[in-house]
Amino acid sequence: MNFNKIIYILCVICLSFQGQAQSLAKLKMEGLALFNAGQYRQAYALLKDFQLQKSDDWDVTRALGISAYHANDLATARQTLLAASENNTKADPFVFLHLGKTLHAQMAFKEAIKFYKEYLRRSKTDDIARRSVVADVKRCGAGMKLASQAELGLVENMGENVNSLHDEFAPVQSPNFEEKLYFSAAREDAEGGLRNDVGLEDLKTGRLRSDIYSTVFEGGDWTIPERLQNGLINSSRSEVLLDFVNSGKALLFFRGFTQYSGEILVDTFKIDTEVRSLPPNFNSPVSAEIGDNALTFFNDSIMIFASRQAGGFGGLDLYYTVYSNGIWRAPVNLGDAINSPYDETTPYLAKDGRTLYFASNSSASMGGFDIFKSTFDEDSLRFLTIENVGKPINSAGDDMYFKLTPDGMRGFFSSNRKESYGERDIYTVLFKNFQKEQTLSQPIAFHLVEEFKNRNPVPVDDKPKITEYTISPIFYENDDDLLRGANLLQVKNLLNIIKQNPNLKVILTTHSVVGEKLTFDMYFGMKRTEKIAKYLIDNGLRNENILIKSVGSSYPIAKIYLNGTPNPAGVKMNRRIDVGIANITTEPIKIISDAPVVSQFMVESVGEKLNIHYKGLSYKVQVQATKRIFDNDVLAKQGDAMMEAVGTEGVYQYTVGLFTDFISAEKMKKDAQKEGFKDAFIVPFVDGVRLNNDDAKRFAVKYGDLKNYLAAVKKP
Repeated sequence: MNFNKIIYILCVICLSFQGQAQSLAKLKMEGLALFNAGQYRQAYALLKDFQLQKSDDWDVTRALGISAYHANDLATARQTLLAASENNTKADPFVFLHLGKTLHAQMAFKEAIKFYKEYLRRSKTDDIARRSVVADVKRCGAGMKLASQAELGLVENMGENVNSLHDEFAPVQSPNFEEKLYFSAAREDAEGGLRNDVGLEDLKTGRLRSDIYSTVFEGGDWTIPERLQNGLINSSRSEVLLDFVNSGKALLFFRGFTQYSGEILVDTFKIDTEVRSLPPNFNSPVSAEIGDNALTFFNDSIMIFASRQAGGFGGLDLYYTVYSNGIWRAPVNLGDAINSPYDETTPYLAKDGRTLYFASNSSASMGGFDIFKSTFDEDSLRFLTIENVGKPINSAGDDMYFKLTPDGMRGFFSSNRKESYGERDIYTVLFKNFQKEQTLSQPIAFHLVEEFKNRNPVPVDDKPKITEYTISPIFYENDDDLLRGANLLQVKNLLNIIKQNPNLKVILTTHSVVGEKLTFDMYFGMKRTEKIAKYLIDNGLRNENILIKSVGSSYPIAKIYLNGTPNPAGVKMNRRIDVGIANITTEPIKIISDAPVVSQFMVESVGEKLNIHYKGLSYKVQVQATKRIFDNDVLAKQGDAMMEAVGTEGVYQYTVGLFTDFISAEKMKKDAQKEGFKDAFIVPFVDGVRLNNDDAKRFAVKYGDLKNYLAAVKKP
């Protein structure tokens, strides 16, 4: 080979190595600079690239392991930090600290304790992290004890449509649309962008401001979130959704330069922004300026919040205040059964008004913040010792903002567990069983129990006084008659009954005369009943108190023709809304039904059949659930068609058949499946109220046939 050519090749090789060395040096320099600035995700990408080319640089190995932990790559963090810990001449305490954190996040509690203790042995006594590590050792001990606790359900991340590499938190289900969820998020499209703590734009070291978003469950998944666009809620500051009040007509939210100091505002969703002023401040004892936060409301009359005000037990404590005579009373600390020297925050009071969920980072948690619950004891008039709800709801991360859905079968919360896409993500929990605390109690909430007991002492013979109520049907010729005259008085009577007895349910069943088609008759009947349901809700009742049904012309009680001649009296009797009161919780009441009396010569016996549905146990077969009219011949073909809904939620459940035994219902279910309704299923009812599986177990003692239903449900 030519000598000059050899020299040329050697020069090229040297330049190549020199370029590679310069490239590695640049990767290391930029990666470590980002690491030292706390930009762990960006540092992780550069340092990982460096280590693929050069794996023996201890400084990079250390920084990569710590960055991988913060970037949620626990496998790389564990492997890399273990390698860094083996260099006894260089390994510093923070390698062992992050090894402990990594193993803790993986729920390897016993191994995590080992490395936490190694950090404590190596670190200086004045190291700022020592105190939190001592607490984390205790949390790992709590995690080991909780490992054997039965899991309540299945936890799922809401997915990449909703969650991002940034921060999503504070989920609140829409009070009017169960398929809609609101939440707060600090993400790239937030209006404030990157700003410092005094609100100035800072593209280098600033943090993203949070805005309020919404997402809807459609087609089996959650839609890409939309930022609220009414022009008055989201701003250049941080906005955090707190709760809805006034039956969802008003939204309360926090606004501040940071998420720790600001003001609490109210928005009423008015559309005409040109005539709107800025959202007014929420007038209450809560002071967001000094850090009070995490407001939640119960029945618009009780507010629970977190505060560091003087006189507490340390850190954030939970307080409650009651709205009375137009003002919020002075806050009351919820006591040492709930509050601790640590932080208690993001409270939620279940529907029973007795069960309180909240987040705490006490030593009883298995990670940072865990979800706990406590139940108010009506004998001692205090909350009982708190209970950690355990895995999979809780993790080694911060689990907060827990709320149950009204049906008691699901929940939402936020968590920064290492399975998250980025920082905090929104998660759902699907419970194995109905959460019984989502049942109304009397009195409606814990703060009324003492007064209620004093006002309603139990008689010596332990027999509660029976209260009688009389109810009547609502007759109509057209829709304008529904809320007029005697009908309006009857609706107000219903309102009063349920307000006095919140465990009861109103059942409204619309009947009509024969029209163009059964499905149309049922649908328009449902629309009539929704008007009454809306009136009840607008005046203080909740959706779950109101069950509405429509059966069209299937169950006439009077003949509309006599000897071939139209019978106006029969038409009038059939065109009505039957009113029922369901009392499956056995409240001490007696319902007297002022039903219409049909003369013997024009009685229509088929109308009696529907009584099966409202007296005792019955079964029906659900073939469809939709928000629209379900126009299908299966309803007429199978018979006993019924359209159901809860309040004004707008989801219509279509059922067919009416049976008192499970075997007959099972046969119709199979027939419906042959007709193409593969998802058809059997629904048990008691006194016209749908039963979930827990209710079915409870009523199986009284109605033995429910054991057949429960046995079938258990089968795979």
